[in-house]
Amino acid sequence: MPSKTFLRLDQEKQKQILACAKKEFSSHRLKDASINRIVKAAGISRGSFYMYFQDIEDIYTYLIQEISQNTWNILGELLHKNKGDLYQSFLSFFDILLNLCSKDEALFKNVYLNMNLYMEGNTETKKSWFNMDLFKEQLDLSSFTSLAQENLFFVHHLFFRTVIENVILVVHFQKDKEEVRKNLEKQLTILTHGIYQKGGFENV
Repeated sequence: MPSKTFLRLDQEKQKQILACAKKEFSSHRLKDASINRIVKAAGISRGSFYMYFQDIEDIYTYLIQEISQNTWNILGELLHKNKGDLYQSFLSFFDILLNLCSKDEALFKNVYLNMNLYMEGNTETKKSWFNMDLFKEQLDLSSFTSLAQENLFFVHHLFFRTVIENVILVVHFQKDKEEVRKNLEKQLTILTHGIYQKGGFENV
């Protein structure tokens, strides 16, 4: 996260540095992004950059907080609109994310293309993006199994990751959108209703 030194800069300087970072991440994925290009475009020294941020991943994380917040706003609105229906909300979420990517919002696209890799094996990063209160507000938890109620983070993560993986199939691998959506419907149905018939797995 940005240092106090960065936060003490005037707003225009902060905006300039962040705009140059956004441009860099819009053109390059995180693994290919360059601090040198950011500081050159922003007109600051490399030393100054390290006074503001720990490393390139630090400023990347800061920038995607805005996208993360926008994502939660979208998802919260969908859950509210669909009265907590996870299946319909996440299916609509897929449509909205594809629409955003189709507008060639490069930073947004790069963030979501890399999200699975970036979050892989990093539970703290995953949880830092999870808005438990917003999620719980929109759900009828009485309809959840006790296991699901006790593990809402994992419930969200399973649905969210499933959607992102299917977005990647369309955006990155150029798979047919309608075919991918049909497969997503099946995946969300399994996530929502499980794989056992009623009474088939009494421990859940």
